[in-house]
Amino acid sequence: MRHLTVDVLAPGALIAVEIGVGESLRRALIREGKPVPPAVQIDLLIDTGASRTSVDTSVMRTLGLEPRSATEYTDFSSKGLSKQTDVYVVELVLGGVGTGNTWRHDPLEVLTESFLNLPHQGLLGRDVINRGQLSYNGATRKCTLSYT
Repeated sequence: MRHLTVDVLAPGALIAVEIGVGESLRRALIREGKPVPPAVQIDLLIDTGASRTSVDTSVMRTLGLEPRSATEYTDFSSKGLSKQTDVYVVELVLGGVGTGNTWRHDPLEVLTESFLNLPHQGLLGRDVINRGQLSYNGATRKCTLSYT
C-alpha cells in the first residue's frame, strides 16, 4: 500500500496535488490539433466534512476548461441554504507524477468556489478520501492518506 503523509499545520492538513485536463479531453484536443494546457499544481485542504472535492474557480480559468454542468450544494457558510456551482471534469494527481506514490483520479468531477485569501486553493473531499484510508496521529500532528 502506498501513502502520503502531510503535517497538520495551523490551516490544517494541506496536500499538494496536480490538476489538469482529463485524458478524454486531452485526446480530443490532440486529435483537433489544439494545445493541451499544462496541469496546475495547487494545495488542497484535506476536508472529511466535504462530500466532494472543490477547487478555486481561477484554476479552471487557468486550464481553460468549460463546466460540464451545474449543481447545488451546501457548505459551512451557507447556513443550510443551497448554493449553485459549476461542475468540471478533471484529472487529479496526488503523490507526484511519475513517482512510486502517484495516485491518479481521472475522470473526477470537481465543484468550484472561491478560496481567495486562503492558504489553499480547494478542498480534498470524501469523493477522493473514501477511495483510500485516512489516519491522523495527534502526537506527531501528521495526517496519512494510504491507497492502493
